[in-house]
Amino acid sequence: MADHMHHARDDTSRMEFSHPVVVSVSAPGVSRWGYHQFPTLSRLPDGALIVTVNDGPDDDTHYGVPGPAFVSRDDCDSWSPYDGDEPMLAISHSVVSRVGDGEYLAVPMSPSPKVGSLPERAGTVDVYGEVAFYRLVDCEAAFRREFGRLPATRWTPSTGTWTPETIQWDTDDALVRIRSGTPVIPRPYLDNHVVNLNGTLLYADLHAAHLLPDGSIPANYACWCMESLDNGRTWRRRGLIAHDRTGTLMMGEPSLVVTSRGDLACVIRCAHHKQMPMLITYSPDAGRSWTTPEELHGFGVM
Repeated sequence: MADHMHHARDDTSRMEFSHPVVVSVSAPGVSRWGYHQFPTLSRLPDGALIVTVNDGPDDDTHYGVPGPAFVSRDDCDSWSPYDGDEPMLAISHSVVSRVGDGEYLAVPMSPSPKVGSLPERAGTVDVYGEVAFYRLVDCEAAFRREFGRLPATRWTPSTGTWTPETIQWDTDDALVRIRSGTPVIPRPYLDNHVVNLNGTLLYADLHAAHLLPDGSIPANYACWCMESLDNGRTWRRRGLIAHDRTGTLMMGEPSLVVTSRGDLACVIRCAHHKQMPMLITYSPDAGRSWTTPEELHGFGVM
């Protein structure tokens, strides 16, 4: 982008693009997939911005540990390494969300538990290779108890500090997902900013799989709208956002926003290994039901 200001206007919004500022670059000669990818940007309680970056393989066996993170206290003009007291804020792929009561919440990606004994497969899908589904209810009792207990950290105005906690994710009708050749089971986390709609927190989730409303096994990845009525301490499914029953489309990487009319919109990536348009779907009832996804643009995410 050229080193000057550009303006885009319509009747309702104004967007400004300033000159680019380098936050971080990879080590010389790095060409392996996954290293120095997946940047995330969040606002911290003190107004500073934080960016995290993955610096390991794009692989479930390597995720969930602190990595490079950088902070700007002048709205992006300069950046320095994060040196805060909460290491969970430096975990890649994860965000910090402002929630209710002036609090901030991060539920970062956590290390994936290793595979133990597994029940019979419930189904398989093709997303960058074979991924197998297993019913959580058929897995070992100790694993069932821990699968939905996710490490988190919360900042409150009363303390002015980050305090680790454990949140509870919906595990009813849950399916665990294991990629072929990868001996771990990834768990859900928050990789996008939550939406606060009249005191109810909403989030579009890809990472936790569940049976479809009719009790069948998904034919590919699905997106669910999650709700929290206790400021992010417990999360339940509110409605199925999108799923392709033919198994052709991968409904993944959803991003949830509130429209100017007060409805919800969700933008979804629907393909891997090839270029396909992104999809968009709308909910007129705060996430309980969703329109049939339609193409957003003539291009995707590749």
